[in-house]
Amino acid sequence: MSGYRFVNHAAGPAGMTLCGRARAGVQVVVPGSDMEVTCKTCERAQVAAQGLEYIRNAYGVPATVGRRVEFDGRPGVITGGRSGRLVVLLDGDEAAGNYHPIWHMCYLKRGGEVH
Repeated sequence: MSGYRFVNHAAGPAGMTLCGRARAGVQVVVPGSDMEVTCKTCERAQVAAQGLEYIRNAYGVPATVGRRVEFDGRPGVITGGRSGRLVVLLDGDEAAGNYHPIWHMCYLKRGGEVH
């Protein structure tokens, strides 16, 4: 089996991995095992999810990847969390920025209503 590399994916919701692959046919790391996640996309998603969990607990906000937000009236989408800050890609911007979870930040429900 020379030349083959096994990639370990992180388990995501509903039969998927965090990188969006179907769990069937891929090696998935079971939480609490000594295996490491080696899929770089899964690894980045795992780190982002951990950062957002801290933000949700510390600030009591509904921060999740993909959630629509408004920062100072500008709409955008949460792409992750890092060092207690939201990583948000504002509509029309080419790169995501770091934003405080409650300072000038509105979390939107589906349909654009403020949460």
